[in-house]
Amino acid sequence: MVDFSFEHYYAGQGERKPSMVSCITDTDGRNPSSVIGAVRRGLPMRAYALLKDSLHKHDAEMGMLLNIQPRTLSRRKKEARLSPAESDRVVRLARITDAAISLFDDEQEAVAWLDRPLAILDEESPLQRASTDIGAREVENLIGRIEHGVFS
Repeated sequence: MVDFSFEHYYAGQGERKPSMVSCITDTDGRNPSSVIGAVRRGLPMRAYALLKDSLHKHDAEMGMLLNIQPRTLSRRKKEARLSPAESDRVVRLARITDAAISLFDDEQEAVAWLDRPLAILDEESPLQRASTDIGAREVENLIGRIEHGVFS
């Protein structure tokens, strides 16, 4: 698995580190077929742990964001693998994280923004809004509008 430590911004001069999606799926992240295959097989729990650590969340918070009940999460830790549906939700949050990092070009700033309640999202944070597929699309659209200077 590729190292995606929070403090490590760049692998070298001008070289960007791998995306969160590529790190958690152990793929190059740009090939949808490889990401889909990893999701269908179910991601290892280390993918969940990596995302959780990068977002500075506890299990209870991540469970709420990913719609995974505490008992189910405990069982998944013992099994060391997420279900395909849970894996899909982990990739969804990783995709949102990647988009925010790309927007801010700084992981700490991106994570802080992802946690900040926003009026445009009915006072939910982007992470809270992204707990559903339609909400994730809304956050991705918001990031796109900000990137292109279109404020709503």
